[in-house]
Amino acid sequence: MGIKIHEIWFGMPLETRRAYLNQRKMKTLLSLVAAGLLASTSIANASNEDLKELANVVAKDQKVSLHLDEKSGPVKVALLDQNGKVLSKTKVRDYEKSVVLPYNLENLPEGNYSLKVSSEDEEMVYDFVSKKSELQPVAPSMMAYGKEIGKNALRVTVIGLDSPGVEVTIREKFSNKLLHSETVSQAEGFTKVYKFENIDTSDIMVEVKNNKGTMKSLYF
Repeated sequence: MGIKIHEIWFGMPLETRRAYLNQRKMKTLLSLVAAGLLASTSIANASNEDLKELANVVAKDQKVSLHLDEKSGPVKVALLDQNGKVLSKTKVRDYEKSVVLPYNLENLPEGNYSLKVSSEDEEMVYDFVSKKSELQPVAPSMMAYGKEIGKNALRVTVIGLDSPGVEVTIREKFSNKLLHSETVSQAEGFTKVYKFENIDTSDIMVEVKNNKGTMKSLYF
């Protein structure tokens, strides 16, 4: 004496059927929202890794510089204090070469600060500490940093320039073969990415020399 499903359904009170349908709709909606959140999270995580490779922050004492690679595209940059209060905002539009944004915090209290860099789809926050130097102020000293980006590319960052004009020479480490040389004329500092074909960056050395003759060598 089986009872068919449609007979049970139509035998239910109208309010019971409405409540059942509403419950089904809510479960479907929540499933769609959850799927959307998972997709958004995955995209954000992937894009953050890309932005991290294209933006670099160098902080020393009460000065900090944001170096943006030419491929990072238009971004918004905000300087925040330790409470998350926005102290300054900057918009960087499309550009054809790397950009350096210097910040001087000497007139602000010592403490924790952040630089928030965001594009249309990505956002990264760089935390740093601003602290007065215990040494007497001296003329800027050139500093150079290098980082491998994969096996065939590297990023070179130079800061602490009191005048533009830095010679960049890239050679093979063991044969001393010249791979690339140029003079970068950008005040205060710069960041550039160099790519090579069929050469592992572990076999490369980079020399940077300012117009005063100060030289730094980078090995990878």
